[in-house]
Amino acid sequence: MLFTEEIYFKNDFYTVLLREADNLLMEVVREHKPIWKSYSGDVIASYDLQNYMLTLQDLILDKHLMKDNEKFYDREPSVDLITGSKVFDKLNCPVKYTGHIIVAKDIVDTFSYDGDQAEYPCFCYKEVYELCFEQGALVTSIDHSKAMVRIRKNIEKGLRNVKNTKDIRCINRFLKQTFCHDFERNRKLRKLKNKVYRVKRKVYGE
Repeated sequence: MLFTEEIYFKNDFYTVLLREADNLLMEVVREHKPIWKSYSGDVIASYDLQNYMLTLQDLILDKHLMKDNEKFYDREPSVDLITGSKVFDKLNCPVKYTGHIIVAKDIVDTFSYDGDQAEYPCFCYKEVYELCFEQGALVTSIDHSKAMVRIRKNIEKGLRNVKNTKDIRCINRFLKQTFCHDFERNRKLRKLKNKVYRVKRKVYGE
């Protein structure tokens, strides 16, 4: 299942790149009953920070993920007439997430790892923040944007090459030291195969 998550933060929408725990939506699912009948498909979730409290606002599920006549948060979905997706909007559902996440916006395509631009590391974004939550309350926000600029400048100057495995390890080591939470250690504990700090991105509507 591919989760695409975004948070309205600092008067704009930021994409969720990395999470200390599972995706934010799973925090809602644990409190409410599972709503999908399949684990193959796409889910798009949009969150807001209301008085520094995290809330799920909008949710879009592939048509085959959700059973017919099933509700979520005591709400029935509307159906997209073109895609058949199940749509929930303005849910205002509290998300009691505890942990760190990395969010970003304003992508710089020229810094993707692959030629087809299928993978976007954190430094491909102009603005990158680390957000720390305690039971859904935003406790701390840390601006890492300058660190991302430093990486991009090293690439532009030829000091680092994203096609060089050794240089990628150096970049990841720098990010590990920059971020307050060790996302790499957490991923290893969860036995995820994705390389740390690399983000697969699907463009919808193409």
